[in-house]
Amino acid sequence: MRSSYISEIITIDLHSHKAESLFSIPIYDLSPAKLFAKEIKKLKLKNPTFVAPDEGAMERTRKVIEEYGGEVEIAFMKKERTPGGISSILYGQVSKNVVVIDDILDTGGTLVECSRVLKSAGAKNIYIFVTHGQFSGSSWKQLFNLNVKKIYCTDSIPTVYSLNLKEIEVISVGPLLIEYSHHLKKIRKEIKRVYREAKKVEIAEPEEPLL
Repeated sequence: MRSSYISEIITIDLHSHKAESLFSIPIYDLSPAKLFAKEIKKLKLKNPTFVAPDEGAMERTRKVIEEYGGEVEIAFMKKERTPGGISSILYGQVSKNVVVIDDILDTGGTLVECSRVLKSAGAKNIYIFVTHGQFSGSSWKQLFNLNVKKIYCTDSIPTVYSLNLKEIEVISVGPLLIEYSHHLKKIRKEIKRVYREAKKVEIAEPEEPLL
């Protein structure tokens, strides 16, 4: 990538941070946590429970909770081997109002299984927040029969707009990118200032006489 004059990469919500080690240039992974928290606040949910659909989503869920503020209940799903095969086990209790945080909705298998368990546990209103919406096939539509009231998804994959469903709310990543670009400009400006100051000191410093 350096040979292509690419100096850095900006991504949104990498599935795995291990991917960063594959590149020799800086990678800035932006989190949609602030965008999600803003929309969750608009819902004005009473005693919401935040749920991570698998162990990998725990860190992502905690970031959203930090932006949301206040004390909330948190639960998570974990796949375990049972006599009937591999099952998703819920750890923690859930309230009537549940917020599920994940990075990808492809066929929806993980989220369908998660919502099925949550419904059985007493969740009446489930709101799903995902960063990348591929919406492959039609299996994910089962979610709306499992007490899922709405799916919130960013436009990191623009084809989400073509779905045109009232149950899917699209969140623009534009503000996130604009905010980061301003932050990056400040950093670069500061780096240039420090560099100029260092050059001034270098020029002003007299050379030591040769013995």
